[in-house]
Order: sequence, then C-alpha cells, then structure tokens
Amino acid sequence: MGFAKYIINIDELFEKFNIEVNANMEDFKDYLEGKLDAIIDLLKQNLSKKKGIQSIKSMSKSIPAIVNDFILEYTFSENVMLTGITYSQSAWKAEDNLSVLINGSVLFDHVYTKELGEYKHFHAVYYFPANTTITIIHHNHSGNSKLMWVDIEFVKLFEENNVDPPIEEPSEPEPDDEDENICKREFEKASTVQEAIDFARNCLGIVPRNYEISLEWANHINEGTHQLFREYPSVRDIVQNSEYELVFVLYEKAPENNGYVGGYFQPPTSQNNYKMIIGVNTHYTVQKSTKMWEQSFLSGFNASGHKFATIYHEVGHYCHFNNVSIDRWIELTQYDPDGYGVEKSPQLTPTLESIISQQISTYATYWYPIEFVAEYFAVYTLREKRNGTQGYDHPTLRNKYNVNNGFRPNELT
Repeated sequence: MGFAKYIINIDELFEKFNIEVNANMEDFKDYLEGKLDAIIDLLKQNLSKKKGIQSIKSMSKSIPAIVNDFILEYTFSENVMLTGITYSQSAWKAEDNLSVLINGSVLFDHVYTKELGEYKHFHAVYYFPANTTITIIHHNHSGNSKLMWVDIEFVKLFEENNVDPPIEEPSEPEPDDEDENICKREFEKASTVQEAIDFARNCLGIVPRNYEISLEWANHINEGTHQLFREYPSVRDIVQNSEYELVFVLYEKAPENNGYVGGYFQPPTSQNNYKMIIGVNTHYTVQKSTKMWEQSFLSGFNASGHKFATIYHEVGHYCHFNNVSIDRWIELTQYDPDGYGVEKSPQLTPTLESIISQQISTYATYWYPIEFVAEYFAVYTLREKRNGTQGYDHPTLRNKYNVNNGFRPNELT
C-alpha cells in the first residue's frame, strides 16, 4: 500500500506520460481514455483483495491479585485484514500496561492502560495470512485483581469469484480462559500444597496463606470457594474485582471449653490496608469439623450444617464489606467494634431477636447486624431450610437484610 499522490503542475504530468508540454487538453483526454480500461481492471484486482466479512473476536480473562504478565492469544483461521483493537478492564491502576504481538513481533510495546476502555483504530492496513497468532499481554505491575477484556476487529478476506460472500453459520462460543480455569465442571483436589496455592491464586483469585499447615484444609477451602463462584459468578466478580484482597489464612487453635471456632473475618484495620482476612481453624480434620458444624446447626446455633457453610458465611462478610462504604461499615459495627457480640444494637428488639433465632440462627443475633447478614447470606446462597421453612424468605428478615446492605447475588434476584 503506497501513499496518495497529488499533482500540482500539469506540465509534470505531461512529462510523466511523455506528452508534449504544448499539447492541448484534448490530446491528454484521448490518452487517458485509451488507458481507462486498464486502470479499471487494476482497481478491480486490488479492491477484490480487500473484500470480506467484518468480524470481531472477543476475549476476557480474570486477573488475580498478583504481579505477573497475563496472556490472551488468538490464531486467525483465514487470511485477515486487522482493523482495530478495543481494550478495557474493570479496575484501573496507572502502572499497568499492555503489549500486542503478531507472531512474536511487537505491534504495541507496553502501552499504558487508561481509566476508560480504549479503541485503537489502525490507520495503516495490516494483512495477515491464515494461522497468524495475535498475543495480548496485560502487564499487571499493580498486583490488583481485575477482569480484562479485548475485542479484536478484523476482516476475513476472500477473493472475488463472481459469487456472494459466504454466510457462516453461528457456532458455539469458544470457552474463555476464564471458563477453562475458574468454571471447571468438576473440582479436582490438588495433590501437593503448591498445586493448591496455584489454584487459589490463579483460578480463584484469592490469596492463600499457611496452606502448608494442611493440604486437606487447603483443598476444602478451594473446593468450597470454587463451588460458590460457579454457582454465583456475581460473587466471584466481587472477589476478583475488589480493591481489597481476599486472604484465606489457615491456623490451628485448640477449642476452649469444648467449644469450636470454625473461622473468623477480619476487615482492613486501616485506610491503607487493602487486605480482608478469613481465618479457618484446622485443629480438627475436615470430616470432624463438618460433624461438629452439623450438630451446631441442629442445636439452632448456626444457620447451616452444610460442609461449606463456614466458607459461605465468611465470604458473606466479605461481600457485605464490599457492598458498603467505609463510613457505612463503621456505622453498622459501632455497637460492637471488636466483633465478639457483647454489645447489642438498639435495632435488635426482643421481637426481632426471636424471629432471627427461629428462622436463621442464634448466632445471627450476635454483633447485629454483622453476623445476621453473614448467616443470612449463607442460608440464602445455600438455599437452606430450618424447620421446613426458608428463613431468608421471611418478609421481616428479607427487609432487614436489604436495609443493612446485605449483598444479593444477581443470580438470585
């Protein structure tokens, strides 16, 4: 493809075609008419190569909260003309940037991402043969979790053979990398601690700590979180796109007075702390803990006897925190800032306390409304019943959950 040429002086044009400078315009017109058919044929030959079907390949990837390069690749099955690329992300940090390579050759070199999605239109036309691979690299220097997506615009080329352009039948969308990793049909337990750590970081987008304490518990956390994310992608999106990292910490604590503490939730302790910690007690085996959790449910203390109830409950805290402002969170927790349920909010009237205890759990009356929201979230997402009824459908409790800013997954609204 060459540059456009503009003729300024007519005598220069005459010299180009070996026409006498003093020739009149009629002679020049006759000359052009003699060449007109050849010019039209040449235009047809070139234009036919540029005909095709406008196409867009859309790809996305969930990026966990780690500093690394994350890659999306696509191989064109036909000859193509690349016309543009659109790039965006759910969370922006100034230090992140983007590279684009074609068969390993750099097209964009560490172009910084923008706060809003950006469309790059190619003013020069790029033609590529079939089996050309385009590689999109997000350099996640910030270490923030986010969802990135890319639209590659191109024209599938075909030669003009006096036939109509082929009409392609719609095909099933190719599974995104996101679907391949996070939304596997079945969870597979890791055989080593490192495998469990890699799955937590790269597939779930959570930060694992102390997984070496117990591979059994590491797999249990991963499986429960994986199940929650598969059933409720909107919960997954909150975790993976929040500026607050979700940290799962394994610890071992002997029970006091034959009691049992399954886990805890610790929100950020300062304005500059962007980590939210969920602790899981590994003192007992998973099987033993599940049995004790079932007994606690039957006694009415906990809202669910499900084996993943602790995980759902604690993630409920995380979603609640992300669903409100810092000022609102402080307002909700002001009656019991240390979270041990000693003080009771004046909102928790005896009548409301009785309804919560009967329909959800006794524990849901602690640190009101914080534990109420987490317990409600657990039974709501697990679709648990108590005494044959679904407590989360009780009109009073449904209203209190909404008033206190509990998160409702899109899949259930």
